[in-house]
Amino acid sequence: MKTYQKIDLNESPIIVLNCGHFFTAETLDGMVGMADAYEVDGNGEFKSLNISPEFSGAVPKCPNCNCPVRQYATQRYNRVLNRAVIDEMSKRFLVSGQESLQMLENEIEELDQNLETSRDRILEALQQASKYHSGKLTLAKAMEIQNILKDNNRLASKTERSIKDFQRKTADKNQPAQKLYEATVNATRVDSIEDHVASLNIDPNIRDLPRDRRVTFGGRAAALRARYVILSDILAITQALRTNASMSTIKISSGNAGQEALDFLRLCKDFINKIKFSNEARTAVKNGGGNARALRIKRRDALATAYPFIVATIGFCDAFIYRKGILCYTLDDRVRILDLHRSAQEELVVSIPGLLTE
Repeated sequence: MKTYQKIDLNESPIIVLNCGHFFTAETLDGMVGMADAYEVDGNGEFKSLNISPEFSGAVPKCPNCNCPVRQYATQRYNRVLNRAVIDEMSKRFLVSGQESLQMLENEIEELDQNLETSRDRILEALQQASKYHSGKLTLAKAMEIQNILKDNNRLASKTERSIKDFQRKTADKNQPAQKLYEATVNATRVDSIEDHVASLNIDPNIRDLPRDRRVTFGGRAAALRARYVILSDILAITQALRTNASMSTIKISSGNAGQEALDFLRLCKDFINKIKFSNEARTAVKNGGGNARALRIKRRDALATAYPFIVATIGFCDAFIYRKGILCYTLDDRVRILDLHRSAQEELVVSIPGLLTE
């Protein structure tokens, strides 16, 4: 074993850590995980950056005192430290994001159940009214339906606000890598160059890590699913109310249902196009599969008007997922989907002009 006095610094530099302990670069390189940050050739030399989607280990520590290695003190390990810090932040970001996403999923599911229950009440009232000679609802029933629709709109707005809050909190500008990058840039502007020169080596490509965007994509998928739940309810009730003249003046949604359906389709297509070449295809599958669950709903007549744009959304997802050779979800019979599509066309031509020809 050589003493430090006999070590050739040109062959094996000595690294002094912020805690005061020092080691040869050869000793520390393996301990801090240099091989995880750089590609190594056959001679053990570092030749290029190792861009990996996997999380790195914990922030490197001094082998003697376990004190975390700081970035400004060891420029040699700057990329390793930056990656470790960002990964640690990303782990917390993903965990909290997944928990919030699960809460949103529960809220959307609850909204779906509430809308289905209220929709059944409305359809039952309309069915009873059709048995009367006049075929009209009583004033009391009409007011009851109006109140149900107001409650539905309130619940839908609450869910969409929750999703928007989540999307705002998890926007690209709030992702760990971006926040660390901005903090580093700001620090170099106000502090001494000597203290922070090492921090200038942050790789700009690290600011847009796909794993950080899983939560962002999840938020967009949740927004689309919520919109699907709301639109399917609006379309079904619109079709049912059209058969009763006494309800023709009731306004169900704030806008045109046909235009809202078209906007929904465009959002789905845009969402799929944005992630088709990324590693986030699983999120798109979840989105398409979430819409596909409508095919399992027994009330085929109640949701018939919603099927065409649901099928279109599934088509967007299935088209590129199939090319990748991945089975994204199971559909009992694709012919049945086409039958449902055809059965809904007649109603859709009446209720959503332009949707089928767009």
